Formats: sequence, structure tokens, C-alpha cells
Amino acid sequence: MTKERREDAGRTILVNILLLIIGLGIAYGIYVGIEFAYTTDAPLRVVISGSMIPKYNINDVVVVRGVGLQYVSIFVFNTTVQGVDPSSIRVNDDIIFWYQPYGLTDPIVHEVIKINQNSAACQGDVQFVTHGIANPSFETETSCGSINDGSPDYVIGLVSGKLPYVGYVSIFLRSFVGITLIIVLIGILLAIEILEPKNEEEPAKKIP
Repeated sequence: MTKERREDAGRTILVNILLLIIGLGIAYGIYVGIEFAYTTDAPLRVVISGSMIPKYNINDVVVVRGVGLQYVSIFVFNTTVQGVDPSSIRVNDDIIFWYQPYGLTDPIVHEVIKINQNSAACQGDVQFVTHGIANPSFETETSCGSINDGSPDYVIGLVSGKLPYVGYVSIFLRSFVGITLIIVLIGILLAIEILEPKNEEEPAKKIP
């Protein structure tokens, strides 16, 4: 490889890296904008159980609008935002919430079937009785309040839509195979840029 070719390959790699950084920055900025628009740090959540089948299947992604006081992170900084008023939630709405007795590491989505205003069990907060439509006889109680109220069981958000089966993509990309595949593809693209021959005509040799 000539010196000129090495310099061209170096510039190409640098440009590609800069474009990748800019692209990631733009994508992050868009995501932060969506967080503020939906007043939650996680406007997209993967459904982890079959309790709401057939409305929401496992690995569907639900679109969430934050309820009550929420935090939105910008890099290492946290900003508080005010989400949907808990009193605006109605029976038959779908909510996503933490429920400590289940011992899950992810929140769950259920349908609201009853609302208890000024519940003593929730220290005067609104209490929602919910169920999964796949098992309507099994009820779950959870309190809805500020994320800062110290309650282990609180509503995170109101479900406003879904993206069917998108969660499979998220799970794959976070897996060892998915991460390895991404690294390999990036490596192949860089190798192509470096090894791709230049379509330049060689200067005509002078006839002695």
C-alpha cells in the first residue's frame, strides 16, 4: 500500500468514525426529546409476561406516558418532569407499574378495573385495582404517587400504544450474539474501506 493510499484510508476511517459519533449523538438527542415529550425516562418498555394476551404479547413494546413526578436523565444529570395526573387515569386504562410482591426486575402492565380515591392503604394516595386480561380473576393492588414517595408499589405510566414484537430486536441486540454481530459488521465495513482499490488510472508511461 502506497503512502497516498494509507493516508486516504486513514481519512476515510476518521470520517466514518465522526459520522458514527454524530449519528449516535443525533439518535440520543431524539430519544431524550421523546423522554421529555412522554414525561418518563423510559417511554418504551418491553412486555415481559403473558398476563395481557392477546392485547399485549410477550416482547411487544408498549409506549408509555409518565404518571406523576418523573425523572429524565441527560447524560449524568437528572431533571424532574411532571407527568400525567394520576386522577386522570380511568377504569379500562392500561397502566405500567412496579409491584414488589411479584419480585420482578421489570414493571408489569395491567388493566385498571377499579379506582379507590384517597385510599388509607396508600396513605391517602390513589389506589388502583388491576388485572391481567389473560387471567381476569386475579387482581393486583398498587398505589399511584410520586416516584419520590418511598412506596415500593407505584404507577410508572399510562400505556398509550404498542409496537408489536419489537422487543425481540432489543433482546437480540443486547445479547452476546447480537453485540458480536454488530462488532463484526463494523469491522467488515472498515476493512472494505481500507482494502478497496482506488479506481484511478495509472499515468501513461512515456515512450523513450
